[in-house]
Amino acid sequence: MPTEQTDRRLAIYVFSYNRSVFLENCLNSVATCAAAFDTFIVDDNSDDPETQAVLTRWSAKYPILPSGDKGVEFKTGGLYPNMSEALRHAFASGYEYAVFIQDDMQFVRQISDRDLEVLDEYFRANEQSIQLETGFMKYGALVNDPKTFSPDASGIAMLRPSKPGFNKLNFAAAGTFNVARTAEFHGDFRIGEANNSVALRDKGFYYGWSMYPFMHWLPASISYRGKKRSLAHRFYEYIGGAGFHPIRIMDAEETEAFWNRDRSILPVAEHFLDCPTAPRKELWTTGGGLLLVAGRGGWRAAVLSAIVGLKNALKSVLGKK
Repeated sequence: MPTEQTDRRLAIYVFSYNRSVFLENCLNSVATCAAAFDTFIVDDNSDDPETQAVLTRWSAKYPILPSGDKGVEFKTGGLYPNMSEALRHAFASGYEYAVFIQDDMQFVRQISDRDLEVLDEYFRANEQSIQLETGFMKYGALVNDPKTFSPDASGIAMLRPSKPGFNKLNFAAAGTFNVARTAEFHGDFRIGEANNSVALRDKGFYYGWSMYPFMHWLPASISYRGKKRSLAHRFYEYIGGAGFHPIRIMDAEETEAFWNRDRSILPVAEHFLDCPTAPRKELWTTGGGLLLVAGRGGWRAAVLSAIVGLKNALKSVLGKK
């Protein structure tokens, strides 16, 4: 356990796999913005020497929990078994809230007692929710579906009501979880975001998005698919501008203005955060591979469209589905 005096109501769990510079950035943001809370690293058996060096360097400050991965090779590797391990640890340790953050994310402002008050108020007002998304909203989601969000009863969160044909509106793999409620009503996490979302939806649970988020995904990060990066995947991310693009942490004045803004102004990442090296300024792409190329737009999206069209044409000629 950490030796420093910390607020025992909330713990932070950082999920990691083979992205040394991203993990270093994430942990630095924890140390800068959330020093008052216990923090644990859940590494998915990284075998990259540089990542292992980062883990060794930080392990004295932030203990590393055993991986829950039992050889499940999903798109996100062992993320979901590791989330289950983190939940069990948080429950056994008596934490009220658990922040799940991945290594390609970071904290973007100081976390204070006001954030705990937001969590308390949200979960009091929303008994059918196990999670509050504490990452910023993505501008692309609002553009594609401007009616996605509606205010909750507390006025400090926006809800994403379930809709026919949408299976990812009741859960996200990152955010802040009510530990006891998650353990009681959901238990171990299913493999895949959609499966967790459907399970919660079927039980009548919904998902909230904080009006006062404190973390976000780095734009255009490199990504893995089942712990691998194929040549095609690397190519798509290369032309999409994938790389290490850290977000500047808000200063005290910016943070205070963010808290005091009118609540009608949604917390959209591109409108409040600054990422100097982001490949695209007005619309950040946080998905990897093909999604990154599509998000860049312009000639890159045209190249992607041509490649996809060619692949579909070949499949048709060859009689493959």
